[in-house]
This record gives sequence, structure tokens and C-alpha cells, in this order.
Amino acid sequence: MLPIHLRETHAFVRPAVARHHRILEVGCGEGALAGQLAAEGHDVVAIDARLRDTPRPPGVRFEQVPLLRFASQPFDALVAVAVLHHLSPLDASVAKLRELLVPGGTLVVDDFDLAAPDAPTARWYYDAQDLLAAGGHFPPEAVHGTPDEAPLERWRHEHLHHDEPLHTGDDMVSALRDGGFELQHVTRGPYLFRYLARGHHGHTPAQERMAEYIFATERQRIAEGVFKPVGLRIVAQRR
Repeated sequence: MLPIHLRETHAFVRPAVARHHRILEVGCGEGALAGQLAAEGHDVVAIDARLRDTPRPPGVRFEQVPLLRFASQPFDALVAVAVLHHLSPLDASVAKLRELLVPGGTLVVDDFDLAAPDAPTARWYYDAQDLLAAGGHFPPEAVHGTPDEAPLERWRHEHLHHDEPLHTGDDMVSALRDGGFELQHVTRGPYLFRYLARGHHGHTPAQERMAEYIFATERQRIAEGVFKPVGLRIVAQRR
């Protein structure tokens, strides 16, 4: 069984690209999603500025290249998971995404909104992160800040640790709308569970159950109005 973070992403991406054959994944990481799509019969190319030195799934053509330097014939669909908020300059990156799509092609974005968390949402996230780290279930090098820091300040400080400023959800939505895309679906939902489950996705059945519990908790608290939804999902069509 796929780990919960990949199951959730795949369940969102699959119907959006079902009618398309040639697919490009931008910022593919280890390539697990690209491999899943290839196994379902799609012709998949996957690019990343830094491909990881890990086993890669069959049936996918991988290229280590930044988006703005990638050249290809246009694709039927593009998939960008947890990458659009990183891409700079954002307007130029969106223009490149449009260039790499056939007219009427589909762009699928599964990302997060930097500006979304409020204090209760951030406090839950860091309380859970600190507990997991204390139990050896969260990589210590990925922990930023300390428990005595205000949660929203800790969130801001954590996301300043990047070469380029990260884009908010509103930034990404506006750039796509202004950059030649028709936004068909924009939805918000759980995302922090992906961070909290990093480093132990599916290593053991017990660890996968832990990840599923974290996901279910975040989803339920969002439904109750207790947490802000940090996840941002977009399906857009090239005009």
C-alpha cells in the first residue's frame, strides 16, 4: 500500500490527468508519484533541479534540470507537488509552465499556503513535531526553533530558511490567473501531516498508522473549524 501522503496526492492528481497521455512532473523528488502515473499507462517525464540518489521507478524519463532551463515539446498535463511556492521568479516560472503545456492542457498543483496557519494551527503542528522528535520519529535536523517560541513566529522563522522568499497561496493563485491559466478548481485542506510524517513514511505498519492518525486529526480539526487549512490544490487549464 502507498503511504498516506502519496495516496492523498495520487487521489487528487489521478482524475485530473486521467484523459491525458504525456505528463510532465515538475519537482519530482524521489519520483514515486511519477512512477505511479507511469504504471497506470501515462508517458511520464520527471524533472528536478536536484535529483536524489535513490532508486527510481521504471517507466519514467528523469532529468536533472531546473524548470526554466528545461526544453521539450509541450505536454498534455503538468503536475507540480510542493514546488510552485519555491519557484522564482514566479511570473517567469508560470510562463514556462504555460509554454510546456499544449493549448487546453491541464496543470495540477498540490501545494501549501505559507500565510494560512493561525496560532492554534501552528501550535498543534509544533507540539506534534516536538513530541515526534522526542520519540525519535522526526528528524532532529528538520526541527526549527524551540518550544518556548511563539508558534506563528516559529513558523515564520522556519520558512525564512530558503535562498528565495517563498510564495503565499494568494501569490500563486494570482500568478496563474494572470499568466494565461483558467482556474477550474481551487481547494484547501490538510497539509501539515506531510511534514509531521517525514522521515518515516511507511517504514513499518505502526509508523504508517501514526501518519494516518496525524492526517485524520488535521482533517477533522479543519472540518470543525479549529484549524486553518494549510494545503492548497489547484487544477487549471492553459488558455
